Amino acid sequence: MAPSLRSLTRLSGKLPLRIVLVVSFVVQVAAAVGLTAALSLRNGQRAVNDLAEQLSDQATASIQEHLQTYLVQPNLLQRNSRSAILYDDLSITDFQALQRYFWHQLRASDGITSIYFGSQQGEFVGVQERSDGQTVLWEVTAATLPNRTTYRLNERGQREDAIATQPYDPRTRPWYQAVVRNRHASWSPIYEFASEDYSVLGITLAAPIYNQRGTLGG
Repeated sequence: MAPSLRSLTRLSGKLPLRIVLVVSFVVQVAAAVGLTAALSLRNGQRAVNDLAEQLSDQATASIQEHLQTYLVQPNLLQRNSRSAILYDDLSITDFQALQRYFWHQLRASDGITSIYFGSQQGEFVGVQERSDGQTVLWEVTAATLPNRTTYRLNERGQREDAIATQPYDPRTRPWYQAVVRNRHASWSPIYEFASEDYSVLGITLAAPIYNQRGTLGG
């Protein structure tokens, strides 16, 4: 290395003073600019991270507030329906009355797509408002077991023509099984709705109906 150092010394000694001063100045300026840029980048990243965290917290709080408000509706609806049945204002064996009640409740609700009742015998009645604006009636009676017939409802909630038929047993559905397992009002796990024209994932809030002997009616 000694010859190399001597060569470098001789080379440096031959450089004009003007170049040495300019190079020295440029190196110092470049070092200062580089350090400033590094500090600015670091502070900028920190500021971006802080802002992203604040926005994430605000979005989470907004979603939680909206979700809590949204989930109040099905709770109120199932309590009202259950009270009407328990106080004999509504009978679980009168499917025509249940249809009319569900239709009115659905029209007064926002965001709820369907309301239904399934019996311990496998009978079923429900009303659904579909994404295309059409309202339909689902029905499984003792005479049609185990098939569910879908009827179109007009603007007054009156039954019109049948548009589909499919096998259906409410007792096998996740919302029914959740209530049987827990023996109280329960949210179902996320599951695929049993609709014959399109597939939708959703959840259902269901509550048990017991008779005076404490036997599950549906």
